[in-house]
Amino acid sequence: ATFRRNEGGEWVRQGLATSDAAEGAAADGVDEAYEHNASLPQDNNAQALSPDEVRALKNRCSGEEVVKELATNSATFASKTKFSQEKYLRKKAQKHVQQVTLIRPTVMDLCETYMKTSRAKVCGLRFDYLSSVVCQADVRTGGRYLVLDTACGLVVAAMAQQMCGDGKVYRMFRGGFADKALTELDLGSRRSVVRPVHIEVLRSAEPSSHEWLRPPPEVDAATIAPEEQVRLDARRQRMQQRAADVFDCQAR
Repeated sequence: ATFRRNEGGEWVRQGLATSDAAEGAAADGVDEAYEHNASLPQDNNAQALSPDEVRALKNRCSGEEVVKELATNSATFASKTKFSQEKYLRKKAQKHVQQVTLIRPTVMDLCETYMKTSRAKVCGLRFDYLSSVVCQADVRTGGRYLVLDTACGLVVAAMAQQMCGDGKVYRMFRGGFADKALTELDLGSRRSVVRPVHIEVLRSAEPSSHEWLRPPPEVDAATIAPEEQVRLDARRQRMQQRAADVFDCQAR
């Protein structure tokens, strides 16, 4: 998705910046371009607008209008070839049109970003190392894997993406775990393959007695507020899902 800043300062979704200003310049009476630019002076004095005037335009006009004014007030724009005109407009648009393109991140993008901003939090895990881990573990659709990931969820995120929503990744943890990579990779429904499992529950002789699996106490619905009842029901459902995940993890 591509966004540009309009006159009101708001970001609106638009197409990529193009040479649309060329049509506007032609509509304002710009002459047809000649075949070559050999006779044009190269002294940087062709622009009639001063830097202060350009800054003032940018404060009250959109980027496209600034580019159009620059083309209109250029003494040599009308004498340029059509190719040179389009090149001139593209160059000015890159400088004056405020545009942001949003791109869906990849595992490689996340690895490179984390290595630059928070290397210690991802245990110095580079993309080539992560690729080797996924390859050596033979991660594939429909598989079942037990993982201890202390790299902000980068390993399980790469595995979930590889599995395409089919299979199970039991993520062991102790105390707590970070889901930064899982969230920022934006896996959607494919994230459902990742199931957190407390490591002490797996080591316990009586997993159901562990606090992580302990359901909330039964309370008379007439004595509590409806909002509290909704929270208790949601907690019971989480405990049931956790117990099912632990049972499924230990089944094989």
